[in-house]
Amino acid sequence: MAINNVNSSVNNTQLNTKFEQQSRPAEAQTTQSAPRQDAVSLTPQAQQLAQLQRRAENNSGVDEAKVERIKQALANGDYSIDAERLAANIASFEADMFGNGE
Repeated sequence: MAINNVNSSVNNTQLNTKFEQQSRPAEAQTTQSAPRQDAVSLTPQAQQLAQLQRRAENNSGVDEAKVERIKQALANGDYSIDAERLAANIASFEADMFGNGE
């Protein structure tokens, strides 16, 4: 039974300390701790990736100057299509996409 009395006095001391801490005004607790400052730093590779991503978002992927030249050539009748070359390119593309059919 003596052990229980020792434990209960230790528990009472802990409870009293906890009660005192909780009963302090909130301002007193906040002024004791320094404000926390977070910092983030990006590696050069991450910065370069972000820059490339911004460029890609601003770029449509279409060569507008080339499209305009082809439009002008079509309008003027100066654009000629090599049918054999076009057919060979289409066949090559299909072979790459779908295999040689073997």
